Amino acid sequence: MTITLSPDLIAIIEAKVASGRFPSADAVLREALHQLEVAEASLADDDEAWLKQAYEAALASGEPVEVDLGNLRDHVLNGATLRPR
Repeated sequence: MTITLSPDLIAIIEAKVASGRFPSADAVLREALHQLEVAEASLADDDEAWLKQAYEAALASGEPVEVDLGNLRDHVLNGATLRPR
């Protein structure tokens, strides 16, 4: 595999190795990819938690009511009271 990096990225990697924190450029890239995986997993967990919370709030909000699409748009944009269809 061949990877082309910008001069800015090369400088960052070289600085990390020069700091002594990483023994090689490979180690810097491995750690960067690991951190990316951790961040993506955390985002997926946050999305799942948000979805569960929204679902539970919807269940707790009462009986479903059919509304007119125009009224729903007005509710979302202007805070108008939802009227049953």
